[in-house]
Amino acid sequence: MPQTLERVLGIMIRDLPLRNWYTADTEDTCIRRLMLGRNHIFLEDFGNPVHLQSYLRYPSPEMRLMVLKGLCTVSESPKKARKIQVLLPDIVEALQDTNMVLKALPVLRNVMAHVERWKDSGLALKLAEKLLPFFDHGSSKVREHSICLFQAVVEAVLWQRTKKMKRTVHRSLLPLYFHMRDQSESVAKASGEALAVAAEFLRCKELKRLAQTEQTWRIGECLRPATPVAVIL
Repeated sequence: MPQTLERVLGIMIRDLPLRNWYTADTEDTCIRRLMLGRNHIFLEDFGNPVHLQSYLRYPSPEMRLMVLKGLCTVSESPKKARKIQVLLPDIVEALQDTNMVLKALPVLRNVMAHVERWKDSGLALKLAEKLLPFFDHGSSKVREHSICLFQAVVEAVLWQRTKKMKRTVHRSLLPLYFHMRDQSESVAKASGEALAVAAEFLRCKELKRLAQTEQTWRIGECLRPATPVAVIL
């Protein structure tokens, strides 16, 4: 259990020399380094992130949750965020478990902040599709994180406009428009910014301008079924 592991970790850090913790490059070493990251002891290098894949696929949800919590801290470092890009497919899969969502979204968002172009368009599409339902989540944090992450994904694939991605981005227009009036100011702000990026992806200059200037009454008219934006595909 995570609580027990943290207590054990505290004892080991207190009683054992730190050099014994990072002299090898194994799965066990990697998970210990990850736990060190959770306790805000930042190491120069926390090991090969590939080792963490087995833990993210571990049957125990407690183990997967612990890894995601650790990655939240680790991914705050630009250098380490770039290093754990290899874990993106496994972190995206974690979104299937509702208990993991609140931890997986920040990690994905931190990593995406350091991705200029998404090399795997299939994974980008999969992530974008998984994020759409979270726009209407009961938690404002989940709504904000999912919308901001959706924007980052769309920005990362602006150069690669596939038909499937266009359909997914098109499906986001109305939800993003509605959430521009979200009761949470941060969600409303994120929705407007994401809508502008989505409009840019779909090459609709007028919608982008309206989103950037927050002319919500005109955006509604722009998104009516009879308008070119609504039938862009």
